[in-house]
Amino acid sequence: MIPFHKNPLGLPRVSSTLRQMLQGVQGWMFLVSPEGRVLQVSETAIQDLKLGERLSGMPLQDLGCWTADSRQRLSQLFSQPLSGGQELHLELVGHARIPFTLTPIQGATGKTTSVILEAHPRMDGSAIQGVLEHAQTALAVVDAQEQLVWGNRRLSQLLGVPHEDLTQVNLPKVVGLSLEDDTLNDLQFHTKWLREDGQAVWIAVGVSQVTLEDSTTYTLLELQDATSELAMRQELEGMKSQLEFALESSGVGTWEWEVQHNTLKWDARMCEMYGIRSEEFTGHFEDWPRLVHPEDSAKVVGFTFQTLNGQAHEAEFRILLPDGSVRHTKVVAHPIKDEAGHPLKIMGTSWDITREKRIELDLREAHRIAQIGSWKWDLVHRTLDWSEDFRRMLGYTSEGPAPDVETLTSLLTPHSLQALQEKFSETVLTQDDFALDLELSSKSKARWIHLRGRAAQNREGQVVMIYGTGQDISESKTAREELLALSNRLLLATEAGGIGIWEWDSESMCIEMDRKMTDLMHLADPTQSTQDVYRLIHERIHNDDQPLLEEFFRSVAEGRQQGQNILHADFRVLLPRGKVRVLRSHAKVLPGPTPETFRMLGTAWDITDQKTTEHLIRHQANHDALTDLPNRRLFFELLSQEIKNTHRTDQNCAVLFIDLDRFKEVNDTYGHQAGDELLKEVANRLKMCTRASDVLARLSGDEFVIMLTHLTEITPAAMIAERILAILSHPVRIGKENLTITASIGIAVYPEDADDANKLLVYADQAMYNAKNDGKNRYAFFQKAMQDQAVEKRTLTIELGQAIRRNELEMYYQPILDLNSHRIVKAEALLRWKHPEKGFISPAVFIPIAEESDLIHALGDWVFRAVIQQIKQWNAQHLEPIDVSVNVSAKQFLQKGTMERFMGYIQEAGILPERLIIEITESVFLQDAFEIAEQFRLIQEAGIRLALDDFGTGYSSLNYLTRFDTRFIKIDRSFVKNLTEDTSSPIIDAIIAMSHQLGKTVIAEGVETKQQVEWLKARDCDYVQGYYYARPMPAPDFVKFVHEFLQQGNPETP
Repeated sequence: MIPFHKNPLGLPRVSSTLRQMLQGVQGWMFLVSPEGRVLQVSETAIQDLKLGERLSGMPLQDLGCWTADSRQRLSQLFSQPLSGGQELHLELVGHARIPFTLTPIQGATGKTTSVILEAHPRMDGSAIQGVLEHAQTALAVVDAQEQLVWGNRRLSQLLGVPHEDLTQVNLPKVVGLSLEDDTLNDLQFHTKWLREDGQAVWIAVGVSQVTLEDSTTYTLLELQDATSELAMRQELEGMKSQLEFALESSGVGTWEWEVQHNTLKWDARMCEMYGIRSEEFTGHFEDWPRLVHPEDSAKVVGFTFQTLNGQAHEAEFRILLPDGSVRHTKVVAHPIKDEAGHPLKIMGTSWDITREKRIELDLREAHRIAQIGSWKWDLVHRTLDWSEDFRRMLGYTSEGPAPDVETLTSLLTPHSLQALQEKFSETVLTQDDFALDLELSSKSKARWIHLRGRAAQNREGQVVMIYGTGQDISESKTAREELLALSNRLLLATEAGGIGIWEWDSESMCIEMDRKMTDLMHLADPTQSTQDVYRLIHERIHNDDQPLLEEFFRSVAEGRQQGQNILHADFRVLLPRGKVRVLRSHAKVLPGPTPETFRMLGTAWDITDQKTTEHLIRHQANHDALTDLPNRRLFFELLSQEIKNTHRTDQNCAVLFIDLDRFKEVNDTYGHQAGDELLKEVANRLKMCTRASDVLARLSGDEFVIMLTHLTEITPAAMIAERILAILSHPVRIGKENLTITASIGIAVYPEDADDANKLLVYADQAMYNAKNDGKNRYAFFQKAMQDQAVEKRTLTIELGQAIRRNELEMYYQPILDLNSHRIVKAEALLRWKHPEKGFISPAVFIPIAEESDLIHALGDWVFRAVIQQIKQWNAQHLEPIDVSVNVSAKQFLQKGTMERFMGYIQEAGILPERLIIEITESVFLQDAFEIAEQFRLIQEAGIRLALDDFGTGYSSLNYLTRFDTRFIKIDRSFVKNLTEDTSSPIIDAIIAMSHQLGKTVIAEGVETKQQVEWLKARDCDYVQGYYYARPMPAPDFVKFVHEFLQQGNPETP
């Protein structure tokens, strides 16, 4: 049994229908609005009361069937609120007083939407019998024992059973009904019945039970053939599913506005489109405008009411989503009206057009950027319509009056106007599309519009409109004209610049040349400008270059050069008397007349002089200018290649690194010109010591290298080194002087010492330094210990850089005392490096490493900043003011910007510059005098004092002592260490006397005994420092030492 949903087929309710039939009544029914206007009248009432056809919309009381009294009662009835279940007795013309039942019908909101007024005139028994027997609905009465008491003829027809055999059918069993069920009353369902002829029939069953006065209960069955209705229902369900799928897949939402009840229904897609949940939608029409963009809210109301009036059926709204984004939608509506044309509801759809709007905006923006506008010329009404972009293009604003045909004619030059008129006339006749450039009248620069047009025809094929686009091409027009002028200038330039032009076709294999190209190819006869390309190559091109060019043209002809835009080739052209001309050609591959063919357009010019220059430059780039020997770059390439060759054999090769001893003295004594002559003579002598397979090169300055090849043992390397030392020992005549020069030679062997060129050169260099350290004028083979020393040095360099960055260094301070006052007046800042693994590393080790690796600048900056911060901290601790001297290397002292940075550190810390003393060594004065003077000036202006350290061990000259202001002179510890009471030291006596004469203060370093203190004090030395008083110590220990020193009773005793 199929459950029967609430009246899905529009059947009357069984309880009402059967009772009407059993009571012998055929009802009159009036469906009216709450105001009493007729909406619908049953057919029985229309026929029995002869009401006519045009009833919809009329007041119920105005129908001609009522008596005057009934009209008055009806008028009063609908002028006040209605209540359900009322019974009215009304009189009708020609009828007795008849009872009517009043039933209000309420909508979803509880509001009365319509009213049913129905009456049931009585019928006699025979009439009832006739109605039931001939009813179109199958009817049956079954007793409590499930026996058929009565059934009409329609029942027999429906079941396909003869009328006289109906009693044999157990009807409740047929329809799947149990009479013992207490819920049979008003039951409705579907069931399937198989007739005797094999036809299956779906039956709609309605059940109702009636209990008579004697308590006998009968079951009343109403049966109808629902086969076609169910099929239609399934079809409708399928169509509904398809429609739902179509709407869902296309993102279309549906909506419905009940005009009379002012309610709005949205499906889920509408809610999703507006960014709200279905349960948030209240169903009030007033909510719709609030959900759209504020600027479009009025459009919603206006659109719906215009739709009611038949003025609008579609519109576009913007939705303001909760996240603030905007969605564009399109809405289409259709009004539903009653028979009188009054609107009942509006049904519509809506979908998202945001993407289309963005495309439209992008297209509009593209048109704006490309300066494209549209236009239409209506030939029938002779009106011209321009888009806003086109108006702006012509210099009109959108707010101004619309331009007309006369306006357009005034904008064009006479020539362009005539061309446009001719093109329009031609388009009307031929109906072909057109395009032309029009020049606008302008007093300043020329302006051009590119116009495109197309004809539109009516049904008779006549042109009624011409429309199209316009684009401002003023800039491109100007550019084309400039390009043409540039092309002409380029043609002149190619002729003036000696550039020849040629074109080649793969189909004919012929090359065509202009006049300049024939000159470059040394073709005297102008008729030879077109030739077979292979013939030209064999006759005019150098033999070595012919294969290159032949393959060049063959690969293009075979299509192997597709995708190559530009092809390049250098080749030599044969000239008389054995000379050649070098040409360079560039060519572009272009498609030929057919897909299988190609052509090339190329240029060529003479690069003979360029090639000569390139060869010279290449030689100069790879050779030493002074000796014409290979330089470092070429030697390294040759050495790398030789190592590769040697690797494939069992032979060895070796590098001899030669450095001249004391060559700088030659330059300093005899001048650089003498030094150059000496180098050239050395180069000539070294050539005499090498074999033809060896390579001699000059690396730089006085450094030479020799690559020995094809060695089976290292003995030849030693022999050649001895020969070099011997030949260099002979005096060299330079001008009037006989000069003697020696050399130190380092030897490294492949593959014994190194497996690549770079290491081999480095190891030979290390061996050379080892020979120089052993006394010069000798040779030394590379040993592994040399590399270990170099690795250790490189490792320390890296670790020192890390120590600076990680702040792993520490400053120590050694006090300096005044011998007269016995006070601590100064301190020298000394750098200490405690390696996390190796412990303390001597400054004598890591300072030279810093000098060589340029870490000295970062190291010096770190020291200076650390000292400044320490002075600032001592000031905060109210320590007795003590000046601090800082050692600065010559390399850093003379670097530009060093002193400026130092001044910045001092200003940043906020200390007095007078608290600092910069110690330099005499090696500073060996540098450029101007740079020295500049740095001294900066220091003096800042108020920083200078001390000259290790005086007497170096350049010691009165010249720089008098020229440059050094406030302090420090006597080197080497002069102090051997002093006793009985010894004398003329050097120290001279230093002290000279310094005092020049107004400078003397500090003696390395004081370790009381006798040394007494000796220096006796000779008026000003200050002393050394282990006798204190070793260098960390800053906290230094502060403690100062306090304890001040508290001692006898300050002369350490």
